[in-house]
Amino acid sequence: MMKEEIADILTKKVKDPRIGLTTITGVTVTKDLRHAFVSCTIFSPENAEQEALNGLEQASGFIRAELGRRLHLRRIPDLTFRCDVMIEKTHRVLTIIDELNIAQEPLGESKHPIHSELGKSNG
Repeated sequence: MMKEEIADILTKKVKDPRIGLTTITGVTVTKDLRHAFVSCTIFSPENAEQEALNGLEQASGFIRAELGRRLHLRRIPDLTFRCDVMIEKTHRVLTIIDELNIAQEPLGESKHPIHSELGKSNG
């Protein structure tokens, strides 16, 4: 629930241009509900990633206030934003697997749909 609310607040209420296209990928709240770690993916040039995180940290007080209005919890946790690198790691692993598969397949015998079509056009 908190993940969806934070995403909605970022989309509709926070107007900081540094934040840009940011997707909330997860929220982990400590057992005592005093702190929440917000994982996000920032779709911006790599050098702008830190600026986006700075914008998110600066907006955290406003986001907490909005969460308080929406969630009606006894305590709204302090928010710490961090980049979720899982998507980047997944993409890297899939690229390596694709490269290994291409290197192992004899020419014209690919099972990959695109490669199969290329093999058909040659023969």
